[in-house]
Amino acid sequence: MIRSLWHRYSAAPLSSKILIGIVSGVIAGLLLRERADALAPIGNAFLRLFQMPVIPYIVVSIICSIGRLERQQARATFLGSVGVLLGMWAVSLLLVVAVPAAFPDWQSATYFSSSQLEPPPDLDLVELFIPVNPFNALAEAVVPSVVLFSIAVGVALIGVEGKDTTIEVLRRTGDALLKVTQVVARFTPVGVFAIVARAVGTLPTEAFGRIQVYVVLQALLALSLSLWVLPAAVATFTRLRYGLLLRAFRAPLLTAFATGNLLIVLPLLADRCILLLEELPDPGSGSEEQDPGARRAAIAAPVELLIPLSFVFPTMGKLLSLAFIPYAAWTTGQTLPPESVPVFLITGLASFFGDGILAMRYLLGILSMPADLVELYITIDQVSAARFGTLLAGMSTVTLALLGTSAIRGTCRRPGRHLARFIGLSVLLLLSVILATREGFQRLASDPYIKGEELAGRGFALAPGELAPVLTTPPAEASGVLTAPLRVCLEEESVPLSYRNRAGERVGLDVELARLMAADLGRPLLLHPGPAAAKAPCAVEAISLVITPERAAARRMSRPLRKETVAFLVTDQEVGRFSSIAALAASGPLRIGLVNASRFGLQRMGHLLPNARFVESESVAELMEQVKSGRLDALLTAAESGASLTVLDPRFSMAIPRPLIQVPVGWTVAGDDPDLLRAVNAWIELRRLDGTIDELSRHWLEGVPPDRAR
Repeated sequence: MIRSLWHRYSAAPLSSKILIGIVSGVIAGLLLRERADALAPIGNAFLRLFQMPVIPYIVVSIICSIGRLERQQARATFLGSVGVLLGMWAVSLLLVVAVPAAFPDWQSATYFSSSQLEPPPDLDLVELFIPVNPFNALAEAVVPSVVLFSIAVGVALIGVEGKDTTIEVLRRTGDALLKVTQVVARFTPVGVFAIVARAVGTLPTEAFGRIQVYVVLQALLALSLSLWVLPAAVATFTRLRYGLLLRAFRAPLLTAFATGNLLIVLPLLADRCILLLEELPDPGSGSEEQDPGARRAAIAAPVELLIPLSFVFPTMGKLLSLAFIPYAAWTTGQTLPPESVPVFLITGLASFFGDGILAMRYLLGILSMPADLVELYITIDQVSAARFGTLLAGMSTVTLALLGTSAIRGTCRRPGRHLARFIGLSVLLLLSVILATREGFQRLASDPYIKGEELAGRGFALAPGELAPVLTTPPAEASGVLTAPLRVCLEEESVPLSYRNRAGERVGLDVELARLMAADLGRPLLLHPGPAAAKAPCAVEAISLVITPERAAARRMSRPLRKETVAFLVTDQEVGRFSSIAALAASGPLRIGLVNASRFGLQRMGHLLPNARFVESESVAELMEQVKSGRLDALLTAAESGASLTVLDPRFSMAIPRPLIQVPVGWTVAGDDPDLLRAVNAWIELRRLDGTIDELSRHWLEGVPPDRAR
């Protein structure tokens, strides 16, 4: 039986094997959960192999497609097709901008991620599009620069005499690169299995409902564009009937949809386009046009050029996947600042001249979003975009060929009143899809927010045997058996550093570190949280404080446990405003709340923000209420620990201003015990070098499960 199944699998087409890989990956991810992370090397290797020939293929295909044209042919083709192409791009980008209106009002937030501190690439549009050194652009995979360089070489090649040999070499080079891709494609089922399994296995449970929103929305938009907007546009500007268009291209487009491969139906699309255009009347009655053979050749020439050339430019199917960026912002509780939208659209359009995955990595980088979101994009792309995106790409290719050829030959008609009807119905349909998606998921589906509950129920990352037990009362002094207990003071309620979880156990980063330190020192532990700390003779104050000159002078501070980054807790709509220190300093008056302020900290922030008035309080909850009510503009906090406040209350967001301001954080040790200070410092250094402090920080600050934090 197994042998029979293997033979049937081996004989199946690649598209079926890929589908099996997707389904198997989903099942494996659900069963393995976080253990599926072990498949990451396989998925990464597959991605690198698949991306290896992409940039060289872009270069040779663009140069070859443009360079083989004659000047007059190139001019006519450009003038005839550029309007159609720009129109389709404009529709796609407008839909991407409108997509956030389809997302339901579901709460979302995200823990701190170290990738949020990585500096975004300097976005210089001139440098992005115009390469000083094309070879450097090729090596760095700067897709817009590579595309512009290739177009320039292709245009220059049009006027070169004896170019046929060069064109033939480029064509054969392109064929060789395609063969490399075809060989790698044989391993697609394995690569897709590893990528999907890891993405599903490491995907938070609450993210599944949000994926449904994106998949359904993308499918409905692709179907609306493919089955109405594009064929209706052709029918409006030519004399081809809408129903005839759907019937003519039904079979090849269904084949492309089923296989996720547009390339295999290109000959069919070209043939159907030529047959339909032959039914249109000629613009004149010249003898050349009356000869059937010459007439067919005149029609076929632009069609057979525009259809393969459409692969050089981003199709509507590709551009619609740009909606993943606002979706990624929504699903992680972030916002896409309005001022970044034009840059995002221009860069996204240019980047999609190349590989979609490469483009998505680049866009996530320049928008300061976590880079690991690209794996979620790949999973969704395999499940949905590979089918619906291919369907839309096929219809957009047909639209370019039909409208472009009609414009070149002068057979387009004046749309008159048909244009207003077409635009009105198209806008109504697309708006209905967006609003219906929002209302449908808002009313019929639910996405329970569980991150706050998970944080409230979180336990320690280390095994109980690695942590010192906590004594409820001091041991008898006269027993002489136990070593003197280590008295540690803590904050009463400071999520995620020190707080009581749902089970009533005191947990948090400072708590777990204190228990680990006591175990390593071989001493029992007494904890004094909150008000009890004021009365207790504490040996160590395990309260994360910024190490400043006046604190170091007034008490014995340990060496730094970690670094913290200055951030602002704000309402969602204020994130863009607080993303730059310079912009804040140049804005109007500010009211900013803060807790545990030091004189040094106030002086430094006052120097950076001279227009700010700082309001101190001992209660974070009180300051958050003032931010919510508008009495404060923001709460000054640390990005690493403050992000947990947004998890507890998703109505807030974390803004990390640039340039980054980072400060060291440490504990306080009793001034009458210099030996203990040396012991604490030595322990911090040892646990920092063996990675334990980083491991526990990832668990408590970034929300990473214990088995993945190590």
